[in-house]
Formats: sequence, structure tokens, C-alpha cells
Amino acid sequence: YGSDSMAGVINIITKRAGEEASFTNTLISGLADNDQRETWILRGSANLGRVGASGHRFAYELKDRAPFREDPTQVGTDLRDEEKLFFSYQGDYRLGERDWIEWSAEWIDQDDNGLTSTAYPTYEREQRHQVGGRYHNENDARIIDISLGYGASDAQVDRGTGNEAIDYTQAELNAYLTLFPNLAHIVT
Repeated sequence: YGSDSMAGVINIITKRAGEEASFTNTLISGLADNDQRETWILRGSANLGRVGASGHRFAYELKDRAPFREDPTQVGTDLRDEEKLFFSYQGDYRLGERDWIEWSAEWIDQDDNGLTSTAYPTYEREQRHQVGGRYHNENDARIIDISLGYGASDAQVDRGTGNEAIDYTQAELNAYLTLFPNLAHIVT
């Protein structure tokens, strides 16, 4: 960032709900050349558009994939059976042209199963959820960003070497004040 620097800055801004309502649904289905890995994926979203100063967007994905064996005569799976459910919601409220609050929630349930070459069952199961919120206010002299998030994951994994359990929670609060004292400097 700046002249003679060795690093960069990436600013990712997720898409907000559009002004107009829109809905999408996609169904993907198929299988591999050797009649394995039957797959279907259903995903969609609903953008409710702007209702006054607020916007709302929902998304989902349902996935079911059968296992795959490079050699169908062998019991071991090269690619495990996959089952996944994903739901998300994003909303925002505009307090002014350069002043808003945002909130979001996600929930994922994953259940993957397979077999090693010795018919030992392998699996990866996880339930994960997170919620978050953000306040943003800006003018020509400064930007204020405050975000709060909470997430939790409960997972059980065995890839043929024994069961591993992961029970993880995290809460995070971030506050940034960025000042523009003149055209040549930025202070965060």
C-alpha cells in the first residue's frame, strides 16, 4: 500500500440487496462416465428488493452427491458421498446516504461419508452457524466501521485415522476509524 510497498490492500464489499425484487433457482444434476457419482444440487436466492430504507436477501443450497470409485470393483471411495444444506440471510437498513447498518446469518449442515480400501468407514460431519452485524458511517473527513460477529462449529471427522472432534465458538468485535487529514495521508 503506497509507493515502494511490498504488500497490498484488498477491500471486499459484498453485494447489497438490489432495488428490485428478484428470484433465482438452479437445479444441477448428472453422473460420471462410469455411472457413478450421481449428483444433484439445488440452489437459489430471493432478493426482496428495497422496502423503504431496508433490503433483504435469502439464499439456499441443497447438495447430494453419491460416492465415486476410480475402480468400481474396489470398495474404497476416491470421492465420498456428500450431503450439504446451506441457508443464509442478509439485510440492511439505510439511515442516510452514507450511513447504514447491516446484519447477516448463515447455517450449514454437512454430512460426508466414504470407505477406505479396507472398508473402514470415513466421515466428515459438521454443523456451523454464524451471525453478524455492522454499522457504517462516512463523510469527507472520516469513515467509522463497527462490526460484531458470533460463530460456532460442531464437527466430527474420521478420515481413516480415528475420530477427531471439533467444537469451536468465536465472538469478535472490530471497530475502525479512518481519517483523511489531507489528500496525501490516511490514518486508521
